[in-house]
Amino acid sequence: MRPCNVLSRLASLLVAAAVALPSSTAATSSSLHELHNLVRRASAGSGAPNASLVDTARMGLLSSQRASWEQGTAQSALLEYDAGSWSVFAGGHGNGPPYRPGFQPSKTPDGVPLAVLSMAYHSATAQDGMGKLGMSITGDENMTDGSALDSASCGEGVLLAAFVAKQINATRGFWINAAQDQLDYVLNEAPRTEAGAISHRTRTVALWSDAVYMMPPFLAAYGLYTNNQSLLQTAYDQIRLYRQAMRFPDGPGEGLWGHILAYSANGTARWLDGQAWTTGEGWVAAGMLRTLASIAQSPYSTQMASQKADLVAWTKEILDASFPLLDSSSSLFHNYMNDTTTFRDTAGSTFLAYAAYRLASMSPSDDTHLAAAEKIYQATQGQLTRIGSYLTPVVNALDFGAQGSTSPEALSFTMLLEAARRDYHAGNVTGVDGPGTGRNGAMPGIKGGVAAPVLVAAVTATLLLLLS
Repeated sequence: MRPCNVLSRLASLLVAAAVALPSSTAATSSSLHELHNLVRRASAGSGAPNASLVDTARMGLLSSQRASWEQGTAQSALLEYDAGSWSVFAGGHGNGPPYRPGFQPSKTPDGVPLAVLSMAYHSATAQDGMGKLGMSITGDENMTDGSALDSASCGEGVLLAAFVAKQINATRGFWINAAQDQLDYVLNEAPRTEAGAISHRTRTVALWSDAVYMMPPFLAAYGLYTNNQSLLQTAYDQIRLYRQAMRFPDGPGEGLWGHILAYSANGTARWLDGQAWTTGEGWVAAGMLRTLASIAQSPYSTQMASQKADLVAWTKEILDASFPLLDSSSSLFHNYMNDTTTFRDTAGSTFLAYAAYRLASMSPSDDTHLAAAEKIYQATQGQLTRIGSYLTPVVNALDFGAQGSTSPEALSFTMLLEAARRDYHAGNVTGVDGPGTGRNGAMPGIKGGVAAPVLVAAVTATLLLLLS
């Protein structure tokens, strides 16, 4: 065959390969919008982050007005992506993050994540009179209403700043005072159920799946930083109590969690939102993994082996129940994953893919859902505009049943997935038993990945053409 014909056929094959990759609405008329930013699809095997996508997500995130939980989630995204060695997940080949007990260096290490510390500073300066971080912005807020636990998501960044400022073991100081006030509110002021689960709401007693990302990781991080096993245990206990109350015990949704469970004055519980909200499943899975990482990094890792085993099993339980419900045509979950009449949500889908990568890094045998997570990753690669809105729908962060075009949490989830996927391939995440026990080293591809089979087929076909 003549070279020009080979090149023509190769071009056709590559176009076909690109079309075969899942892209949801990428081919619709919305892709022609003047603000659409066509970013490259990342390699299915290398784990290299999509820098263009991350830069766009970061810009949109930092430009956004943020509520307390969005501020805390943004801190996590910046920490895990920009300064992974300072994240609670650090420790594939080293000694864990600098604040890990028994590994405090004599001087502050290089690479202090200043952006995270800056965000933590603003969380602390906006702390309300009850001790809730990031809650007092305009002066119009009501301290006795709203969420009791969203503010705790900002606590990990404040603890990191306290470590850098050498205040972790101090009796007083700007940073440690802010962290301690937040801890005191969660443990001693927030309402509780009769069983002891800390309410996600301030004025009434209600459990939200969101709370598992906001509160237990903060308690566990506090326990890790201060070498306090009681706080690590409390973090685990809160997840256990939430799971007992909110997990669907049987039926077609077995293993998933409902979203909002409210309690009356006499302790009777009723669902205010009893469906499996996709972002809520992500909040739970990711929150359990962050709590697990703190326990694994602590001196009590061996003593708390059963608690760690539970957290792995409970995370896997959610992923096992979720991924069979992934919509095959778009590689996205519906906003309520057990209701196919709801829209397909990019935000919650991205977050569950993040959890799948983090679990596979910490517990290498639990990699069942990586192929599906990679499909989600590839499906969302070209969906950000140049101003940080999404071409595919994301859930409205202020109205969880409604469709939106962007949100700070969706942009954070995009960065978090990039970090988790990169770290999985690099093998630099702590394992269940601490640094050095997770997945070790890069692998040349993802089992069951999306792009690789298509491209391999294209290359194989081209070689056959050359030989014909």
